[in-house]
Amino acid sequence: MRTSITYFNIEADNAPVPIYNNENIQLGSSQIIFPFTEKTKSEGINIFSNLRFWKLETLFNGNYILSNDQSFIPKNGKYNLTAGIYYRDILFDNNLDLKTGFNFFYADNIDYQIYDFQNMTSASYYLSGNTYSAFSSFGLTNTPYRLDFTLAGRIQDRATFYFAYENITGHNYYSIPYYPIPIGGIKIGIAWDFIN
Repeated sequence: MRTSITYFNIEADNAPVPIYNNENIQLGSSQIIFPFTEKTKSEGINIFSNLRFWKLETLFNGNYILSNDQSFIPKNGKYNLTAGIYYRDILFDNNLDLKTGFNFFYADNIDYQIYDFQNMTSASYYLSGNTYSAFSSFGLTNTPYRLDFTLAGRIQDRATFYFAYENITGHNYYSIPYYPIPIGGIKIGIAWDFIN
């Protein structure tokens, strides 16, 4: 069993501030610019736990933001967690190392007002003349959570196979604006070690 509770404090003196520039919107050159920097500070708590009992394993990793002193920079939510419960065993005369179970992901809503896919960032403020104005606040619908089923194994130290059925509850939410999480995505794969 491994468990830890950690306090974290992240500070930056020159964090670039994303501002949506709509001055040239008619020319099709609107984009997020970084006209100035600001000092930012975030602090929070991380809780991690990994427990193995018999052939079962549980995993929990969660973060909670206590304070976030960012005025212009979009917020990334107050909390997020990843958890899982798995069955692990070595089967068939030590020929198959198997791990199967469920992963659960949960997060607070993320503050996306507008998104620039070239800069891979969002902005909560826009430039209008010589002033910075806040967008009208709106949140993406539904709290992001997802439940996945996974099955993976190692065969005779020669091949690894995996199967995953993602978002088995079919919950609708956006990972980033305009990109919804697929309902019931399946991943299948095998990796064979030809040279060892």
